[in-house]
Amino acid sequence: MDVVGALAEINPYTKAVKELVVASCKMFQDQQHLDEDIRALLAVMKHVFELVSLSKDLSHDYQRKIASQLVQQTTECGYFIQAYGNNKQFLTRMFSNPSRSASDEVARFSANFSRLREAFQEQAVVQVELAVFRVASTVQDIAHNIDLLDMRYGKGASFVPEKGCLPGTRTRLLAEITRSLIRTTDPQSQGASLLWLKGASGSGKSTLAHTIAKMFHDGKRLGSSFIFDRSDENIRVPEALFCTISQDLAALIPEWKQALSNIIRDDRALRSTKSVRIQFEKLILEPAKHIEFFGPILIVIDALDECIGDFESRRELHVILSSRLHELPSSFHIFMTSRPDNEIEQAFHASPQVSCLEVGGVLADPTEDIVAFYKQRLVDDHPDLAARLDAIPDKHNWLRPLIEKSQGLFQWAITACRFILEPQLLEERVARFGVLQKQRISNVAKTVGSTYDPSKHNPSPLHELYTQILNAIFASADREHLLTIFPTLLGRVLAVYTPLPVDALDALRDLNEDHGLLKSVVELLGSLLTGVSAGSQDPVRVFHTSFRDFLVDKECSGVFYIDPFSQHVALASACLRVLNSELKFNIVDLPTSYASTNLLNAKELMRGRVSAQLLYASEFWSNHLAEATGEAGIMLIELVQEFLNTNFLFWLELLGLTQKIYWAGSAIRTMVKWASECQSETLVNFGTDAERFISNFAEVIGRNPAHLYISILPFAPESSLVSQQYLPLFTNTICARSGKQQVWSEIIRTFPKRKESGDQCIYSMTFSPDGTLLITAAEKSICMWDLESGQLFNTFSIDFRFPRVAVSPDGKLLAATKSWNSVVIRGLSLGDIIQDGTEVSNRPIICLQFSADSRILWIGSDEGYVCTWEMATNRVTDPMQLWDSVPQSQYWGCMKISRDTKYLAFAPSGHSISIFDRLADRMEWANRHEIDIFSDDDDEFNFSPDGRSLASGHRSGFVYVWDVESATRKDWESPSTKHESRVRRMSFSPNVADPVIVSSSDRSVRLWDGVSGSPVGKPVQGQNAILSVLFSPDGRFLATGAWDGTICLLDRQAVEHPIAKEQADKAFLTRIVLSPDEKCLFASSADCSIHRFALEDRQIRSTGSPMRGHTGLIVALAISPNGKLLASGSADNTICIWDIQAEESLGGRVVLHGHTAVVREMVFDHHGEHLVSCSDDSTIRVWNTVNCASVELRGHNFGVYSVQFYNNDGLIMSGSRDKTIRIWNAESGQSIGDPLTLHDTYVFRIALSSSEELVASSSIDGVICIWDLQSRGSARRTYLRHGTSLVRSLVFTSDELHLLSAAEDHTIRLWNLSAERPQQGGRPWEGHSGEVRDAFFLNNQSQIISSAHDGIIRIWDVDESSTNPNSPADLQTSFPRIDYNGWVHSDEEEPKLLFWLPPHYRSTFVWGRCRSLVNAEPLQLDFSRFVHGERWAECWTGPVSASSRPDASS
Repeated sequence: MDVVGALAEINPYTKAVKELVVASCKMFQDQQHLDEDIRALLAVMKHVFELVSLSKDLSHDYQRKIASQLVQQTTECGYFIQAYGNNKQFLTRMFSNPSRSASDEVARFSANFSRLREAFQEQAVVQVELAVFRVASTVQDIAHNIDLLDMRYGKGASFVPEKGCLPGTRTRLLAEITRSLIRTTDPQSQGASLLWLKGASGSGKSTLAHTIAKMFHDGKRLGSSFIFDRSDENIRVPEALFCTISQDLAALIPEWKQALSNIIRDDRALRSTKSVRIQFEKLILEPAKHIEFFGPILIVIDALDECIGDFESRRELHVILSSRLHELPSSFHIFMTSRPDNEIEQAFHASPQVSCLEVGGVLADPTEDIVAFYKQRLVDDHPDLAARLDAIPDKHNWLRPLIEKSQGLFQWAITACRFILEPQLLEERVARFGVLQKQRISNVAKTVGSTYDPSKHNPSPLHELYTQILNAIFASADREHLLTIFPTLLGRVLAVYTPLPVDALDALRDLNEDHGLLKSVVELLGSLLTGVSAGSQDPVRVFHTSFRDFLVDKECSGVFYIDPFSQHVALASACLRVLNSELKFNIVDLPTSYASTNLLNAKELMRGRVSAQLLYASEFWSNHLAEATGEAGIMLIELVQEFLNTNFLFWLELLGLTQKIYWAGSAIRTMVKWASECQSETLVNFGTDAERFISNFAEVIGRNPAHLYISILPFAPESSLVSQQYLPLFTNTICARSGKQQVWSEIIRTFPKRKESGDQCIYSMTFSPDGTLLITAAEKSICMWDLESGQLFNTFSIDFRFPRVAVSPDGKLLAATKSWNSVVIRGLSLGDIIQDGTEVSNRPIICLQFSADSRILWIGSDEGYVCTWEMATNRVTDPMQLWDSVPQSQYWGCMKISRDTKYLAFAPSGHSISIFDRLADRMEWANRHEIDIFSDDDDEFNFSPDGRSLASGHRSGFVYVWDVESATRKDWESPSTKHESRVRRMSFSPNVADPVIVSSSDRSVRLWDGVSGSPVGKPVQGQNAILSVLFSPDGRFLATGAWDGTICLLDRQAVEHPIAKEQADKAFLTRIVLSPDEKCLFASSADCSIHRFALEDRQIRSTGSPMRGHTGLIVALAISPNGKLLASGSADNTICIWDIQAEESLGGRVVLHGHTAVVREMVFDHHGEHLVSCSDDSTIRVWNTVNCASVELRGHNFGVYSVQFYNNDGLIMSGSRDKTIRIWNAESGQSIGDPLTLHDTYVFRIALSSSEELVASSSIDGVICIWDLQSRGSARRTYLRHGTSLVRSLVFTSDELHLLSAAEDHTIRLWNLSAERPQQGGRPWEGHSGEVRDAFFLNNQSQIISSAHDGIIRIWDVDESSTNPNSPADLQTSFPRIDYNGWVHSDEEEPKLLFWLPPHYRSTFVWGRCRSLVNAEPLQLDFSRFVHGERWAECWTGPVSASSRPDASS
């Protein structure tokens, strides 16, 4: 192997391979029985090296090329032998593809060595595909279109070979760096390593980084290179790093690409998350877990000190690079460079996985290399110049002044050589050399009246060099006039947020600037800028960041000084001119409205159609406008006005294509703020409406921009200024003939729903103190949302059904329940775990509250215990019991602690609210006093910000306000206004001086005066079971979280001062039951009443007055088999039995008392003589319907959700929250046999077939179990999955061959049970806009009737070919599906999108098999002029002009 050492001088990279190869082969030398494969490979290698060693030198080009390939192939072979020798069995096992084995790898290496030997003998150059062994598995048939296009990528952040070291320079330092990076990987080593090269500006760190990256790239061992660039907004932020690295690794390693695709496929938010931690964990760590690496994978990170962005993101990046590399495979090596920086020094100090080299040390002294560099560039590469300079008298050592002036700074030497060699003429080069030889050049500033006093400051060598170069360029008489416009021209280069090519920069010129002037000037500055050579399409950048620093430093740069503010004003105007001249309708000729943007290859469509300057202006016009604060020129105002009036929609269209649409609202808010300062009321009004337009429709525009015109614009409110301005231009669209939305709803934004298993309900919410983040908690996850864009910022997995979250007042900590009795503490900004899963209680946690100084977390449990967790010491105190009168039965209490932690309120279910005072600054609570009212199940209360008031909400729907000190009502007058059902959550506004209370119920949000308790504004109706509601920290917004996972942001001002006309109050119908003869329908309403409907000739009409009697929401309905009695169960814990024989004059009702919690379900026996009921109080009761006597059945540990009579009413079956199904003797009340555990979570519904042979049971995770009753599921048990959320209704067909199920996912499904493997039969019934509560067969099972939490009852045809007569049949047949988010689409794996319905229209929209609605008028849509698909662009009917027509050239 001596030839490896001999060849090492070919490339500094090869100097490190000899030790690796020798070490890899030596492990086999002492073995008596070599593997035959390895023996053969070593023999081939030996023959090749012997042949090459016979050559005395490697002077021929072909020899050097083959030798270089030979060294690279030897290196890879060494990695393979090393992996094979370390663990042959493991390596062999890792080959997952049977067609590939370790022997195949040996054969690949041997074949390459043989080909190289033949080429060397034949004196020919041969192209050999390098055999690289990086991973131990092969991906077969990887999908050709794995979609990574919408992930952020640092375009232009990769290494540039031309920026590397010249051959023969920096050899000692390169050898040391390479030796550190190509080390023999110890299989026992833990994690990746990082080599940090630091040095002063201009010391050549970046040159070394580019060189190292090039070396490893040539060896196919470069995973990624990322060069932070201060001139580029997109690639100088922390959140760009790991996205880019992961995509580069995907391009290098197919296995990585597959793993990455699997991770991001179903998580769109992950593709755009700004969380550095999430990116590292999900995009780097997660793919790495699925791959076994062999040999080094190098990541190069250059100029980390130029990384900008917010402090917390930078800190998280530093934390990851300094302390989390051990989580990566040991094959990963990171080479990082930076200037000395306090942030970086503190983060990397004493990190065990970080080693450091410093440019300028003994090993890295650059003087010798700078001399070599000068000789290479000025002598060897240009001998004519050297000869000319040698001939100058007294200049025999003409290099010395340059060497001395560089002062060890490689950047000085590089820039000087670029300046000297830039001209083509020899005499000009000599003249430029003479410029730099002089000790000091008179500053041009003197010619314009300025003075330069060197005694006042001591410029750096680089700054002095820049002054000399600029003076030399502009000193001539024919260029001196350019000095006056130099700041404007170069200022544009510096002020853009991302580098642009010369042509794009020229397009952003001022009106008074001549076309091409910028190009003529920047071409003179080739030594200081890149991308300025003739014909270059590369972005223009400063060659080194020190030149930028020089230009913006007024004392250093003199007349060359650039004022950033003036540049932003000019660029704001230029961007708007570009937008107004280049934007147009259908700018990329979208081929169809059916496909999602990610399937249309938008990037390719934009090529040649969208200019670089237009892309830039569309993204950054508002950024420049923001910097132009106070600038209110009439021209700028007119440009903004023109943009809004004629091009606003086209701008949104382009942002939809570039996936920047989610930040459009921020741009408009910036414009509104600027317009307010300019006192332009017109711009403010339009901008305010435009912001609402964007926040409501951004998700749809991002899905396919064509729907901006064919779906969004037709359905926008009549009063919308955007709609009024643009709708007349698009007449070939859908038209709403009735029910058109008149004004914007109170909802500003609906956040995207998470796609995850488990309960979607939003149980808890909180804001960050600065109001930028909204934190929500559901069963499986805690999510952090960016309030401005509505996008997911961060997410954490949990597994707890009733989570709680709290944020510390200083905004640093997030506390969240991780399980029923443990809490995790995270950093708020980064989500990093500070304390993980600490058990703090023996009882379920129901309250979290930080102290005002953020030092203590108070934790309350459901039995009245409270403890503290000290953040500094991590000490958890023993729980203190507040109340010794806790009831024995299972219950769920409520506890709240005031913000100053001086007061605590606690109420077990069914008991009054107790208020406690904290004793001074001690951890003890005393002075208990009670509020004289009894608390109801799930009632809510909360303290005002100052802790002096307490608001309580009740199952009756009333809200009361209490004085905490006296425990008396403040709102002494009896309230007349209330919620239609129980109050679920409430919160005070943050303003102590103007207290307002917000409360939520099953379907509404209300505001109340915090002093008088009187209502404020009108209720916001139509939302689904809002379980969380709170004010934003500034009091401007209301956030709501619903049962089905919907999260909304409401405009408080719109709630307080509603614009919309109050609609007639219609019953909100949620539960239904049919009479046995299908002639009567009973439906419960959200106002606690029951409505009766008659069914005649397939027509339904309301009859009689509503039946009233309950004070709480009606949860369950049942009708006796003889049709004489109706039973209703309520959240008021009672059951009412109604005589329903008379249609007009209903008989009296009987109220049954006995349950102590919500009544969940009831069923009559076959004779109507008995009624069985179940409740959240964990009991079942069997009632005699004649004398109202009852028998209580106990055995379940938690609430019972479902019951059924069977076996001639002698037995009862029940399903419970305790995850079990029990069988009971109906007469004795005794449990029979052991509980059945067929489900993994709460059992919610049970149904029996007519023969009572089959049972269907469902749980809250979307699972349905079909099992035989006789064997209790042991003989037959089949599982079906309706979705991921609660299945509420189950009904067998009469022939027992099918099962009908309805669930929270808004759908109804029919299952074929006769198949060998039961499966869904046909399409689901879709159209409800809320969770489906009930679904029954109707009219001999030819129809289905259903109710949902959208308040609408629907009647459907079972026949899959049926269509609604009020809409075109062909559209309904081709596009039969309606998804959860309002899209009407085809039934395909990649659905074709027909149109999108805003939430306002969904509840009354009828389509497909839906025949009619009960108690509501269906939405009437006119499709006569609707164009879609390939014809969608015909929706435009406005004037044909260059700025708006689909194709300006047609």
